[in-house]
Amino acid sequence: MKKKIVVLLALAAAAMTALGVLSACRKEEEHVLTHHDAVAATCTETGTVEYWSCSECGKNFADEAAQEELTALTVSALGHDFGAWTTEQSATCSEKGKEVRSCARCGEEESRELEALGHEMEHHEAVEATCTEDGTLEYWSCGRCGKNFADEAGSSELTSLVAEKLGHDWSEWEVVVLPKCTEDGEQRRTCSRCESEEYVPVKAPGHRYGEWMLTSEPTCTEKGLEQRACSDCKTIETRDIDALGHEFVNMMCIRCGASQESSGFKFKLNADGKSYTLTGAGQNNDSAVYIPVVYQGYPVTVIGAAAFRNRTRIESVRIPVGVTTIEAQAFEGCSKLKEVQMGNTVSSIGERAFYGTALVKISLPDSLTSIGDKAFADCSELAEIALFRTNPAYSVINGDLYNKAGTVLIQYAVGKEDASFCIPDGVEEIDRAAFLNAANLKSVSIPASVKVLGDRVFGTCTALEEIAVDEKNTVYRSRGGDLYTADSSTLLQYAIGKNSSSFLSTDDVKTIAAGAFEGALSLKEVTLSATLSSIGEGAFRGCTALTKIVLPKTLKTIGKSAFSGCAALEEIAIPASVTSIGEAAFEKCEALKKVSFAETSGWSVGGTSLSAESLSNPETAATYLKNVELAGEWTRK
Repeated sequence: MKKKIVVLLALAAAAMTALGVLSACRKEEEHVLTHHDAVAATCTETGTVEYWSCSECGKNFADEAAQEELTALTVSALGHDFGAWTTEQSATCSEKGKEVRSCARCGEEESRELEALGHEMEHHEAVEATCTEDGTLEYWSCGRCGKNFADEAGSSELTSLVAEKLGHDWSEWEVVVLPKCTEDGEQRRTCSRCESEEYVPVKAPGHRYGEWMLTSEPTCTEKGLEQRACSDCKTIETRDIDALGHEFVNMMCIRCGASQESSGFKFKLNADGKSYTLTGAGQNNDSAVYIPVVYQGYPVTVIGAAAFRNRTRIESVRIPVGVTTIEAQAFEGCSKLKEVQMGNTVSSIGERAFYGTALVKISLPDSLTSIGDKAFADCSELAEIALFRTNPAYSVINGDLYNKAGTVLIQYAVGKEDASFCIPDGVEEIDRAAFLNAANLKSVSIPASVKVLGDRVFGTCTALEEIAVDEKNTVYRSRGGDLYTADSSTLLQYAIGKNSSSFLSTDDVKTIAAGAFEGALSLKEVTLSATLSSIGEGAFRGCTALTKIVLPKTLKTIGKSAFSGCAALEEIAIPASVTSIGEAAFEKCEALKKVSFAETSGWSVGGTSLSAESLSNPETAATYLKNVELAGEWTRK
């Protein structure tokens, strides 16, 4: 009975539906359908199925043929597909952690807290500090996080567990050993906590001396003695009193009567039989030399030639009244001689008498009427020459020595700091080596009046950059800052202070004067005139940087020591025109390895002939020229 009712109901429903359809769209082909794409559902939002809707009847169908009507278009939301929880931040003893999970479909995350773990505390008893050792505080340590705390609740973290040492509680110092004058005592203090003891010295006070008492008087030559005593330990201290030294008046000590004169000298009786010449220092080694007034009852009137030559101990010389003559080279080479006192009877000073000394100033007497050649040359520290105006033969202008008329410049004070010097108008002659070794001089001006220049006037002036000559001068000229004769046939002086590495001579130069390039430290290459016939003595001596020099085919003579000390010169060609090579011309040319002789036959040295075959070998020729035993003058016939 039940089944029949269901069937009847179903049939009734179908009949009613058919009637409704027919009432909305009486024919199937009358549906007006619109297609709708499916919309996919997400985790959190619903979707829709694909369907067709009829605009006439408002119904929705699952197919375009409108065979299957749809009563619902919605697709339910899918819901999240979460994975397992993972820890993002672990919980610690005191801080919460965090774990997260994410949806496999949409990637959305959700998180939840992890509760703090709490400390796992362990208690530690305090260890007391002592005077010298640290202790530890009472504390609780967490076995999980490793931190230390002042309380079991973990509310106060400790950064240090150290209870610092207390240090000693010292008593006042107590002297246990009394000090003596020269021996330290001792004092002690004690710690009230640990009873440690500390000892330190009590410094010895030293002697307490009384006044000095004279025990022996000093003399001119011997020391005296005085003493004093300590009031505590009675120790006696003594000290020397310096010798008084002589107090000379008229060469006699007013205290002891000693003569001021030095002794040990050598003497020779003069031809007059009534006076002596001091001929040598003999046994005298004094640094302060006092020339005696008399010897064996007769006056000393002459200091002989080379009497003190090269005595390098001498620092000062006193020449008394009575001496009239200082002969040649008397004090030459006394390299420490700074002071000379000259009596007002000296009338003659010989050639090179004070050459190469350390004189700073020299005062010349009125009696002086003759000064020899280069008497004060090469005194590199000589800054002033002094002379009374009443001297009949000489004059001094600005510290430099001239003849009385001022027409001859005898000696420039080469130790002056002046960088430039203008030779006064009216000077006609300049003596040999007058400016030798004027190390500060950079420029010199020569007036038109100068007609005579001695040899090596400006030799080894290491700072000299320019020699200027007045255009009206008819004897000399300047070219490129160097000094020539007026016709340029002789190069007299190269300005060796110039910072130039090369020199090219013009073809009008026929002679290189003695010492012309000596000490030109910057020169590396030199090309000489094609008409040059002579190179003077020491012309290139001490040109230590010189590596190349071209000698012309017109050259005949190479002077003594011409290339001595050219330590960088490695090779040189000697043209066939050369017939004379001076003594020691290539001495101290250590680098010289090759000397090429254009003409090897006919050479001799000191009367000994030299093999042409040997001289044909450049290495052998170089060895011969440097050989000390063959250092004499080479000549070729």
